Amino acid sequence: MGEAELSNQFERFVHSVPEELFVPYPLTFGFNTSFAVTIYDTTYVGGVPTFTDVYVRNLTKEVDGWGTLILPGINTLNCLRYKEVNQGEDKSFYYFTREGYLLIIDALETEPDSGVITATGIALLIPESLVGVENPNTVPEAFLLEQNYPNPFNPSTTINYRISTTSNVVLKVYNTLGEEVETLINERQSPGQRSVTWDGKDENGKTVTSGIYFYRIQTAQFSQTKKMIFLR
Repeated sequence: MGEAELSNQFERFVHSVPEELFVPYPLTFGFNTSFAVTIYDTTYVGGVPTFTDVYVRNLTKEVDGWGTLILPGINTLNCLRYKEVNQGEDKSFYYFTREGYLLIIDALETEPDSGVITATGIALLIPESLVGVENPNTVPEAFLLEQNYPNPFNPSTTINYRISTTSNVVLKVYNTLGEEVETLINERQSPGQRSVTWDGKDENGKTVTSGIYFYRIQTAQFSQTKKMIFLR
């Protein structure tokens, strides 16, 4: 694993040893770790390595905060802050929300951890299922079951689906043995974009074990199954 750069004159591949753990799941407040990685930055010409730059990065990673993330014009969301420090160089703040948003702020290591800081880079990643605004009065052209988000998840996840005609809709969760775990939807619904949340519990209200689960939607006209991962 690593990053590649291709051009007509050369190829470049950068990777670390050991492979860097970007985010530990489940993401838990108070997590912290420090380790060194060796970076290999290799240039290839015609597929033949011609130069390799080797250097060491000392990384510190910590889930050091939780609270409210305010995104003007978008929403106010609960989040965890994940701080990564490349000692002697720079640091990054990652703001993870339960809904799947990720705000990344890069800064010099000398910048403070709170208050007003000067950022060297800012990026906002939004789940594909949240991009755009649909007209709630628009009838979907087809049935659709979307991938749950977040995934993997803990403690809950959201499942979006679309109904194109009035139907009896059944949406259930199953384990890898095909056993029914929970019924999320079992009712007649009119056309539209809909969503349901699963809290990782079975029909008896007991939290399920970590692992792979499947969710399946069933109507008279449509059936589809997708996979999701629950982590405790």
